[in-house]
Amino acid sequence: MNARLLVRRRRQSFWQSKQSHRKEGLSPSLRRLGIEALEDRRMLSMGAELLALPGMHLVDPLADRLDGQIVYLDFDGEEDVTYHGPVAVENIDVPRFSAAASSLAGQEEAVISGVLERLQNMWAGSGVIFSASQPAAGTDYSTVFIGGDGTAFSEYGSFVGLAEQVDVGNRDARDNAFVFSTLLGEAEISAHEYRADVTDVVSHEVGHLLGYAHNKEQETLGLLAPFADGIDELPISFSPPPASYNQLRIHRDGDITNISSLSHGDELDYRVLRPDTGGSFTFETTGSVDTVMGLYNSSGNRIRENDDGGSGTNAKITSSLSSGGVYWIVVTGYGASSGNYSLKTTGPTQSLASTINTPGPSFTGSRTGSISPKYDIDFWGITAPSGTNSVGITLDVRSGSFDEWLRLETSSGTTLGTADNYGSGLSTSLSWAQDVVWRDA
Repeated sequence: MNARLLVRRRRQSFWQSKQSHRKEGLSPSLRRLGIEALEDRRMLSMGAELLALPGMHLVDPLADRLDGQIVYLDFDGEEDVTYHGPVAVENIDVPRFSAAASSLAGQEEAVISGVLERLQNMWAGSGVIFSASQPAAGTDYSTVFIGGDGTAFSEYGSFVGLAEQVDVGNRDARDNAFVFSTLLGEAEISAHEYRADVTDVVSHEVGHLLGYAHNKEQETLGLLAPFADGIDELPISFSPPPASYNQLRIHRDGDITNISSLSHGDELDYRVLRPDTGGSFTFETTGSVDTVMGLYNSSGNRIRENDDGGSGTNAKITSSLSSGGVYWIVVTGYGASSGNYSLKTTGPTQSLASTINTPGPSFTGSRTGSISPKYDIDFWGITAPSGTNSVGITLDVRSGSFDEWLRLETSSGTTLGTADNYGSGLSTSLSWAQDVVWRDA
């Protein structure tokens, strides 16, 4: 589909287009509850710093009870381990840590180094000591066994992490936990994302060993729910494109905030994004709705999912997206949660298709472009001549048929005007360099 964009300097008012809000709910499927990268959020208590873990709270917030606690990260594998939780599970063989499931085979040492560094940074100031080397005999320490898929616990549920207890007051310095890292590996995951996933599940289970409890329990996990990060059934599964959806119309700076709502707990809100420039994107909900969010590729395969990774009960996902890739962001309410929420997207600055020059004496310029493939967004730069304080923009469809959409924004991402009628134009007042975006519906 080809179109010609005509820019003419003149003074004229603009009108704001309405934006539809359409959603459709689908049936649930099995999924992993992901834990997103921890923000640098700490509470001060008795001179030490306590990490505010997403989706968790410290039952007895006395910082001095954590000071000096040693946590040994066992990546080497172990035989005949016993789990001493609300049930006893014996003869557990934990295999040596492997990143093969995430297509990162051979990079295990780099992953281990990265996980250790991230944990040390996250818990800095808390007094908790992390080590990948086994402490000397006679030393009190907790062990986190990292490896395998949790088959030994299959009769109790499906977990990516499991601790022996919520140790209120950290009274037992020798309790243990498991992280089933094989379940965290996905074909499209990057080394950075895999390190983050392993780190965050480790931190979650260490939190239990230090007295952190869930803000809410995953009801399907049964007896071990209070100590687990598990696999739950939530309604985020679909085959794209869904019957109804909205396009995520990011600004050229890669950011945008969309206001939306969920009228009932099992409703799903679909948005599609095709970035011209790839890189790290963060999607985060805000508001009082308890949200769950999923990120999927063009085929509907899960890339990441999250519950409570943001502030409070909000969801947050950070992932590396490829230039020109098609991605679906799906938001739903946890349980019966419903109401208004905002979805904030933060990403890298998007590339310009080209710059439209407007030389005198008519101060008029034009460019021809193509909206292809579907969900494409083109950004055009317009530099105003000296002394000019207005701009007129006309988009003419030269071939094909599509519902064009225009937005005029400042170079800092502030929207000055939009237009959403087939073949219509847009104009607004300006006095500095501006960017224009137009795309197909």
